[in-house]
Amino acid sequence: MVRLQNMETPVKKSAISKISRGFLLATVTGLVLNILAWALLLWKIPYTEEVVFLHYNIFYGVDLVGNWRQLFLVPGTGLFILVINILCIFYFKKMSREIFGILLVMTLLLEVFLFISAFLLVLLNN
Repeated sequence: MVRLQNMETPVKKSAISKISRGFLLATVTGLVLNILAWALLLWKIPYTEEVVFLHYNIFYGVDLVGNWRQLFLVPGTGLFILVINILCIFYFKKMSREIFGILLVMTLLLEVFLFISAFLLVLLNN
C-alpha cells in the first residue's frame, strides 16, 4: 500500500521553491538594474552647478530642466517602489499567488523601464 501523504510533500516543496526562486531572481534582477541606473547617472553625468535636462518631448524638445541632484529621482523612485513592492509581496504571499506574481512582474518591468529612462537621461545630457 502506497501512502499518498508522503507523495504530496515533495510537490508542495517544489512549488514553494519555484516561487522562492522566481522571487529571488526577480528581486535580484530589479536591484541590479536599480544599482546600474544609479551608477550610470553618477558615472556619465558629472556633478555640475548648471542646469541639466530632465525631460525631452518630441514636440517641444527639452521641456524640463533642473539641478544635478534631480537626476537621481528616477533611480530613487525605483528603489522606493522596489522596497514597497517587496514588502507587499511578503504580505500577499500567503494570501494570493496571483497578486504575488503580478507584483513580482510589475516590479521587474518598472525597474527595466527606469533603467531605460536613466540611460536616456545620460544620452540627453551628453
